[in-house]
Amino acid sequence: MAYKRILATLIVKDDMLVKSYGFKFWRPAGSISTALKNLDRWKADEIVIIDITSKNYVSPKLLSEIKASKITTPITYGGGIRNAEDIKVLLNSGIDRILVESLLFKDQKALFEINKIIGSQAIVASLPIYFDGTNFISWHHLKFYNQILFFDELIKSLDKSLFSEYLIIDVNNEGFEGKFSMKIFDLFNSIDKCFTKHKSIYFGGLDKLLANIILENLSTSGVAFGNINLERELTVQNIRIDILKASSQNNLRKIRL
Repeated sequence: MAYKRILATLIVKDDMLVKSYGFKFWRPAGSISTALKNLDRWKADEIVIIDITSKNYVSPKLLSEIKASKITTPITYGGGIRNAEDIKVLLNSGIDRILVESLLFKDQKALFEINKIIGSQAIVASLPIYFDGTNFISWHHLKFYNQILFFDELIKSLDKSLFSEYLIIDVNNEGFEGKFSMKIFDLFNSIDKCFTKHKSIYFGGLDKLLANIILENLSTSGVAFGNINLERELTVQNIRIDILKASSQNNLRKIRL
């Protein structure tokens, strides 16, 4: 059975672990190495590290800290990935999968070369979604191209052979527990299934109640939690236990305490 996953997300800016709020405001949040070791100990199914520093390279310092943590939990890394050469460095640093955003739209050739090295199963498409007051649109296209691209148009525009699943992010509510907009979830599931061949991980303001609803859906492969892992002990572990107790979920990985 393919388990649905409970993931933990760490946001990094300028080689510093931060608590992020809507990707607009940040607060220092301690040691990256300590956070990785805690999440490993708390039995997260996967750890997603997103470097939001505006740069076009993968940070050697950050990769060094990741490698030095020596954790066994699978790590997905996104931020500054440009080409196939970066992939070799990432793999050598203990990264299991990569998260891509800009490459989806700016350099399909580089993404194709990366796909040949690690395969689509090791590539996740990052889709930050922004509510502009009227519509849910691609935050990437608004930020970099000053262009309005609706959520459904975004999904339909992608070449889905180059990646394995989506990470759908509620940009407005990222960092605010319990504020995730279920309209994003509903929108994704209303799109014609011929355009939504891959399952999704959801991130940005989730709590365990919303996560439980989302996990019940067949199109969901996982849910991800960010700031709350840095605010409370054993967060991922306790969320898993509470969901297993409170619902009919039998496709979450059970852990030995």
